[in-house]
Amino acid sequence: MSSVGDRVLGTALWLGLASCAAGPEVPDSSGPSEAVGAEAPFETVLTGNGTYAIDFRTLPPDVPLNEPFEVEFRLRRTDGAPLGEVRCEVDATMPAHRHGMLRAPTVESHPDGSFRARGMLLHMTGDWVFTFDVRRGGRTERARWALTL
Repeated sequence: MSSVGDRVLGTALWLGLASCAAGPEVPDSSGPSEAVGAEAPFETVLTGNGTYAIDFRTLPPDVPLNEPFEVEFRLRRTDGAPLGEVRCEVDATMPAHRHGMLRAPTVESHPDGSFRARGMLLHMTGDWVFTFDVRRGGRTERARWALTL
């Protein structure tokens, strides 16, 4: 299989930018933002209102079929302001099949400000859409990333 970056270029990568409250579309910010050693580069998506940027990568870099994997990510405000108290959730669905994963991942927050979603599992081949929900106070913003497995 190819790297995350190659899969992104080979798939119809799109940012389905939506939030609980409809907001304006923001420019496509996809693409690697940083490489770390031999690990996969981070991809970046923006939330629907453009408040947050999410730098993420899958571990392992090539998402396995029907085997658990993790998503490592960092969250930052696009205006440079401090994050404050936020909650993050990660999920994946197959819109064409109208279903999601068969298990619910858990998201751990780390002292350095990074997050890790454990227990992700894509049980079939096809088009998947990852969603990152950022919750702060009573507001939720969502970012999406597409992957063909």
